[in-house]
Amino acid sequence: MKIILRAVFMLVLAGPTISAQAAGDLIRVTQNTSGTISAVLTGSASPCAGSVIFPIGVASVMLTGNEYDISSSFAILDPPLCPSPPQTYNVSATLGTVPDGHYTVVWTIGPLTVRGMFDVAAGVLQGVPVTKLERLTPSRNIVAAGTAAPLAFVIRALDVNGNAVAGAMIMVGMPAFQASGPTLSDEFGFKGFNIPREGMVYCAQGLPMTAFLATTGADGIASITPPLTPLPQAGSGFPVVARWVNAPCDGTVPPVQAYFPTVVFGSPSVGNPSVVVEYFNLGLGHFFSTLSQDEIDKLDAGVFSGWAQSTGAYAAYASKADAPPDAVPVCRFWSPQYSSHFYSADPAECDIVAQRWPDVWTLETHDAYYIFVPDKVTGECGSGRQPIYRMYNNLPIPNHRYITDRKLRDWMTGAGWLAEGYGPESVMMCAPS
Repeated sequence: MKIILRAVFMLVLAGPTISAQAAGDLIRVTQNTSGTISAVLTGSASPCAGSVIFPIGVASVMLTGNEYDISSSFAILDPPLCPSPPQTYNVSATLGTVPDGHYTVVWTIGPLTVRGMFDVAAGVLQGVPVTKLERLTPSRNIVAAGTAAPLAFVIRALDVNGNAVAGAMIMVGMPAFQASGPTLSDEFGFKGFNIPREGMVYCAQGLPMTAFLATTGADGIASITPPLTPLPQAGSGFPVVARWVNAPCDGTVPPVQAYFPTVVFGSPSVGNPSVVVEYFNLGLGHFFSTLSQDEIDKLDAGVFSGWAQSTGAYAAYASKADAPPDAVPVCRFWSPQYSSHFYSADPAECDIVAQRWPDVWTLETHDAYYIFVPDKVTGECGSGRQPIYRMYNNLPIPNHRYITDRKLRDWMTGAGWLAEGYGPESVMMCAPS
């Protein structure tokens, strides 16, 4: 039996200095018949001086709770070229053989730790067939900036038949630019509202990878309290992502992920705000936002075909009782002709749409949620509030997207979308922040 562990890295070599950054699957396990475990790393070398002896690092395997060192070995990048642009090389080492059992592989390379899992039974490699992650804690969260945000994310891993999967390793964190970290982005490459477009630094400030990982128990449940530090600025909205670490995230197949839409407040909230969650339909090219928990549950369950959770999130109020006195209701229209929704916090605009296009736009509700309105001359929202931009795709089949990110607004206008709203910044509504 031969089990090959493949971990993909980007190796930047400059003389004796080596830095490593995960750029693919953490560890993928395959099998043939030779009986040994080997590890293969693929890296790219940048301009260097002569051949470089690269320490692969220490690979250890945990068998039924007892961790022991399998091997520590070195390999030489050959030939000793100094290519520009970087070229790709393979680095490999043989680690040894293992008996039947459940294994957690821990591989440390300098400051980077990667992990993977596999089972061996009767000499045959057994996969961990996780096909779905089920959220057991509330999917929507509001956290305060400047805190460690000690939120516990509880996930159940399920197989294709809906049965719990024990021993599955789950990773939780903010959307990251590393492919091996949590991943999710919209069609414009943004991973949230008011966070860096490329995502956040995963395992920031030297925090160990273990702070973001947990293994499911016999009931298939894992509870993770990631540090989520540093938190983005107040008004940020993004999905905290839970991902099964053995699922490829190199774009070949969709990763097995679950999302926790999260909004960061700069101060204690006034009233009882909730998170508005954004979805995207790839076939239609349409965005849709909702605060309704019933709709969120149905969208996540696939009741409405074609819709998947996107990256955006902002805060609003579910009812008048939840909202401050100066919050106003938002009307919502639905067009079966265009498969699109339309929101407005302006009663006059709501009336105009209902009167002029009754055969195109159907009024679903006068109060989909409660929000604030800006000054109609300046577009100013006031203290503790942030602009909501209503973006119109300017196409024969109309669609609107509601965002709080100015950079995303400018990116979308560059792609042909129009910003609808008041004042020089085209602000349509205001969200608590």
